[in-house]
Amino acid sequence: MKITDRSKKRPRIWTDKKDIDLLAEHYPDSTPEEMIKLFNGKFTSVQITHKAIKLLIRKSADYMKRFGRDESGKITGERSSWNKGIKYNAGGRSVLTRFKPGSKPKNHRPVGSTRVCSKDGYILVKIEEGIYKYRLLHREVWKKTHGKYPPPGSVVIFKDGNRKNCDPNNLSLITRKELMQLNTVQNMPDDLRKVIALKASLTRRINGNYGTRK
Repeated sequence: MKITDRSKKRPRIWTDKKDIDLLAEHYPDSTPEEMIKLFNGKFTSVQITHKAIKLLIRKSADYMKRFGRDESGKITGERSSWNKGIKYNAGGRSVLTRFKPGSKPKNHRPVGSTRVCSKDGYILVKIEEGIYKYRLLHREVWKKTHGKYPPPGSVVIFKDGNRKNCDPNNLSLITRKELMQLNTVQNMPDDLRKVIALKASLTRRINGNYGTRK
């Protein structure tokens, strides 16, 4: 049976008064790296910080100002990055592969272009520039034809069942309740399905809903 020596994994304990004195003297103006070096790696940065907080030892005003923070620790905006003002040069052949100002990638699609959604087979149309600027084409066609999107609780369906046929004459507006009934009706006999479809059409006519199927 392999015996593991756990003594090396035990946390260091601040038992030496000299360590406490070093912490109190140097912590206010020293960086974490400098403190670790000061203790020769005896304590980690987290251990040093926790001990300082426990002893109510804080960073000095000069230290906070040097790193762009106020007394509460919030960033003041005066801090500058180390590479500010230095011109970046990647070198090598990177110049040949960089995007030029105003250039567009080869796979860029202009506004108005379409693609088929691989998940459910609907056609998507790009309405404006951007990564997530695609919308369902049949809904956009409905809006263009009728002046607005379908009202809440309604859906646009395809009369011939073909999701790629977005011709206005092939689109019809029904409620979600009717859609559920249609999905259920698909398993019924043809004669019964025709009766249910006729009833739904008459109901829409009576209620004055637009987009009634003939």
